[in-house]
Amino acid sequence: MGLRVRCMSLDWQLSCIAEICDNLSLIITDVRDLHIDASSPLQSGQDNMDPLPMLELFRQFSKVKRVFLTEEVALHVNYALKHEMATGVLLNAKVIELEKPNPSRPHTIFQAADPLLLAPKMRTIPLPSAFIHPRLAASNLQYDVRYHHSKINLRLSPTTLTEPASCPPLPSLMLCIGGLPWLFVVRPGSHTASVIPFVTVQDVLNAIYANLHTVVKPDECKAMSRYSDAAIANAFSRRVGADLVQLASGLLRIDFLSGRFRAQGLVPAQWREKDDVWDVLVY
Repeated sequence: MGLRVRCMSLDWQLSCIAEICDNLSLIITDVRDLHIDASSPLQSGQDNMDPLPMLELFRQFSKVKRVFLTEEVALHVNYALKHEMATGVLLNAKVIELEKPNPSRPHTIFQAADPLLLAPKMRTIPLPSAFIHPRLAASNLQYDVRYHHSKINLRLSPTTLTEPASCPPLPSLMLCIGGLPWLFVVRPGSHTASVIPFVTVQDVLNAIYANLHTVVKPDECKAMSRYSDAAIANAFSRRVGADLVQLASGLLRIDFLSGRFRAQGLVPAQWREKDDVWDVLVY
């Protein structure tokens, strides 16, 4: 079995393939040999590389025994494995070997040792039509939604904030947060300089904050009867404290999270009717 991803950034490639493999978990569970190579030279600056997408990809292949790498990919894998030793993430492969690129096959490949091994489990699996930016994906975000992203350190560079929130870039994204009933659409902000506007990482963060800090209308409160009044009241009391201005403003949507303030990141909504709905996981 082979998979090929055309995203330019290595982080994007790894995150996209990890998400695909998550959808193919029943098929790839018995993969023993894993081949990874790249179609173009990768950046050599390892200090700026996030090792998490590489480690997340390896987690999908828990039974892999041999990993085959081209030389340029091996540099990045080596950096990720050093991080692995520090974090305790386990890679079960017994052998990691270098190999020369083979022009007869796609450049980014994950291959089972025995194709017949996969045959009984082959089935059609719907894959998402877009992939979320690696820094927005669960559980890479870790955003405290009580504060605007500009007021806290999310370790997102100005360049990352202006990057497309999805691959391919989309003119809008629909989100829901923490199981709350409010669906909302994220659209490109005025900072987007592209001829064809697209939603950026910054747009998503702005929209999450704005949505959760929206005042809840009385009729919305009545429709939220399944939520614990005591939990909501406690969350409201902790948020406003002695601030009379916030007290007068009333309940905000964030109060219905009942003290769950940490946004882990975005995942495709399991209940969605369309591909463009994303859940923001919070705890």
